[in-house]
Amino acid sequence: MTEYLSKKIAIISFILMIMIVILHAQLISLSSGISKTIQLIISGQVTRIAVPLFFLISGFLFFRNISVDVFKSCLRKIGKRFRTVLIPYLIFSILGFLFIYCTNILFPEYISDSNAINNGIRSIKDILYTILLNPIGTYQLWFLRDLFIIIIASPLIYYVLKYCKWIIIICFLGLWMIDMKFFISIEAITFFSIGSYIAIYKQTITNYIFKNSIIVYATTFIWISICTLTVLCELNYIWHCIGILSGIISLWTLYDLIYHKLNHHILNSHVYSFSFFIYLVHEPLLTIIKKILYLISGSQLIFVIYIIAPIICIITCIILGNILKKNTPKVYYILTGGR
Repeated sequence: MTEYLSKKIAIISFILMIMIVILHAQLISLSSGISKTIQLIISGQVTRIAVPLFFLISGFLFFRNISVDVFKSCLRKIGKRFRTVLIPYLIFSILGFLFIYCTNILFPEYISDSNAINNGIRSIKDILYTILLNPIGTYQLWFLRDLFIIIIASPLIYYVLKYCKWIIIICFLGLWMIDMKFFISIEAITFFSIGSYIAIYKQTITNYIFKNSIIVYATTFIWISICTLTVLCELNYIWHCIGILSGIISLWTLYDLIYHKLNHHILNSHVYSFSFFIYLVHEPLLTIIKKILYLISGSQLIFVIYIIAPIICIITCIILGNILKKNTPKVYYILTGGR
């Protein structure tokens, strides 16, 4: 992988992580009028490119240097993902469960997942199911859960892509656009497969620097327009999917356009290394911040909370991550799977 591509993935991943926090910062159920509309556009549409693009990047990184002995290479990579994906998932799933369980006892009126504890956890089996497959508190971990399941199936994915090529990608996109339900996210399967396809067949595309400003700006305009019209005109799910596809293309190519305008400090900032830590820690931290701000300000400043809460959350995560990394590097290493 070139240095340019490596840096591009790191910076875009950080931007996507900010989007994830903004997505989870929404207070739509407590909002009305223009505040609700803006949140529906930003958290309900614009930021929705984050998860599929993360899966796409994951698929690309998994298959980008696959060896001739595909099965053996996949097994080696699956083994590595035990440390980088499964261990952080289990640690933070346990921590999330313990947090919700303890706070449900101490502050039951302030915990949104209290019903999951009171009504859903009745035995050791329920506890294991919750920790292993259905995290509470740290609900964002569903991404790692689905990612690890897909990674286990990576040899099958490789051979399907090898023999069916772009046809299977079209099929996956069609299933995604009709919102087909599987035991794991069809969105995860679709975009991991797209990233895998790029790595297996078209790896040089990712190293290509796109410089056509007219096309980039036009794609960005289309993306934002579709996101806005989907909310204002209540367009169907297919338009939401088209918005995601145009948004992914827009963000990926927009980076190429502004890269030369970024100074050395922005390009080489150490904050990008905390993207995964932000992902792991931002919930339930963000929920706590929103609840505290709501108790202080009341319902009159919901939109202000929507803006301020993710900023406070991201800064807090970076500070906490920096402290852990400097003072207890081994702990940080384990928590983040060696990232």
